[in-house]
Amino acid sequence: MRLLHMLATVGLLTSVGVTIVDAAEPSQSGPPLPVPVTADGVQRATVTLDSYSYTPNHLIVEAGKPVELTLTSVTTFTPHNFIIKDPAGSLSVEQDVSAGKTVAITFTPPQPGTFPIYCDKRLWPFPSHRDKGMEGFTQPTQRSVRERSDCLDSGASNPASSRTNPAECCRTYSA
Repeated sequence: MRLLHMLATVGLLTSVGVTIVDAAEPSQSGPPLPVPVTADGVQRATVTLDSYSYTPNHLIVEAGKPVELTLTSVTTFTPHNFIIKDPAGSLSVEQDVSAGKTVAITFTPPQPGTFPIYCDKRLWPFPSHRDKGMEGFTQPTQRSVRERSDCLDSGASNPASSRTNPAECCRTYSA
């Protein structure tokens, strides 16, 4: 009888867990956020961590200058983390963010590139937060974020690009 009661409890908790875990939609790729360099030489931005999403989830920063991110979790139950790992090993950031908390991290991207950001938290046996869409990327560039932003807005900084072809501008400024 006791075993039957325990199995029923586990079954109930598992079905509630499925409802909670599947309630949120995976994140969609948002527009890039050029992070400006402030007067003290630091690039600052706020990133919101929600159920399976970062907002913004695409940060454009200047390589070689410090980046300070304020990470705010707006969930009430689920912890998250913020991970940046360069496969070549030049950049590695990992910060846990408890539910409802705010933390600040600082790092300096050493070179241009595109580095994935993601949350690897997971509740067994469910997929990881990254698998559910909690990912994005940070993109350090050699050019200033202002030059990059102007190019994306108007195409004026690069005659080969235009508002209708921002990818050309991005290629020019990402190297």
